[in-house]
Amino acid sequence: MSGKSARAARQNGNNKAGQNTRAAKNTRNAKNTKSAQARKDATSKAVAKKKDLNKALWITAVVCIVAVLIVVLVLVLNDDKNGGKKSDDVTTTTFFHSNGIDENGFWKDITVSDYVTLPAYQLLSIPKSVHEIASGDVFVKIYELMDKYSPETKLVNYRAVSEGDMVNIDFVGSVDGIEFENGSTGGAGTEVVAGSTKYVDGFLTQIIGHMPGETFEVRVTFPDDYGQDELKGKAAVFVTTVNYIVEYEINDAFVATNLSGEFGWTTVNQMKIGIREQLKKTAIENYVGDYLSEAVASLVIPEKLATYLEGLIAFQEEYILSLYQEYADMYGLDLDSFLQMFVGISGKDELIAQNREFVTKDLKLTFLFQAIAEDAKISVSNADLDKYVPDYASYTEVYGLPWLKQYALGMKVTDFIIENVKLA
Repeated sequence: MSGKSARAARQNGNNKAGQNTRAAKNTRNAKNTKSAQARKDATSKAVAKKKDLNKALWITAVVCIVAVLIVVLVLVLNDDKNGGKKSDDVTTTTFFHSNGIDENGFWKDITVSDYVTLPAYQLLSIPKSVHEIASGDVFVKIYELMDKYSPETKLVNYRAVSEGDMVNIDFVGSVDGIEFENGSTGGAGTEVVAGSTKYVDGFLTQIIGHMPGETFEVRVTFPDDYGQDELKGKAAVFVTTVNYIVEYEINDAFVATNLSGEFGWTTVNQMKIGIREQLKKTAIENYVGDYLSEAVASLVIPEKLATYLEGLIAFQEEYILSLYQEYADMYGLDLDSFLQMFVGISGKDELIAQNREFVTKDLKLTFLFQAIAEDAKISVSNADLDKYVPDYASYTEVYGLPWLKQYALGMKVTDFIIENVKLA
């Protein structure tokens, strides 16, 4: 349920999700609920669409350590399209990314084994609970695709809910008989996919078999690491009503007409297989990301890189503060108010603290990547640079070839681990 993924961060900025109760919210609900939270979600999406807010929001993804190098480079590529000079324009801090990195992308004059204990990265075992994908989650992705093409739908109330159905429900959640914040739809209804894992484990499985119009209890236990402290480890009861089932008119002809060009699918079955494989791939990447994140937790950065670390922290801090201030000005808000409304943090001080943590873990990760590269005899070629940093030559003046190779090295090491996992 963590949602962490190296490639997801590379593509989308990988914002942290799930801090509010999963049983009370669904991103689809932004279009059909009148709650304040839904309006806030919709506003946030509009901001992102208007100004590509994702390029700034990367800093909030501090939980995804493997994605750090990836996300930083996404910013680089997004901002340097016109000559590779954006970072120099935005920041005044004197810092050069390639300092202390050799021509192979390795740290100079540092024996990595003095600082890193190699994790068991070869044939890493992936539990079944990770790589076996629920059919409900496949249908979640199918319906997300359907929103783009708007196929015919009808509302059904004459049959029981089946796994994979899109269902409109209402619920009121309580712990020890007391309703909790964000634990109710407020009678507005919300659309969910029966059998998916988007809510608290087991919630959406328990609606299967019930009829529209039926009211029943769904019982779940919040995990110990849940995002709301008052709900961690607590048993909850949701009094739930199935309002209706939404049936989509999806057939082979629809898939062939709308999805074959982008995905190569011509039948519904091919679509389901393709989505399941992508979800499986992402789940494995998430697991590897978490594993590597834990591996660097206790790593100590050597004293000889202290100056580099402080320079990088200052560089990134100035950069992100400038970007966020730009967005705040655009909406007539002070910086702290903007961060509170759209990023979900208290203000500038928390952003600065997150940046320090983020950059420090980034640097630690480069050590882990180098240690694995040395052990597995992995190096970066020009072909690798072309693969991981398209048009890399245009960025060498600003960032230096050594730093770009270090980035590509991290990507290649991550791919190596993923390609060699063992599925339990």
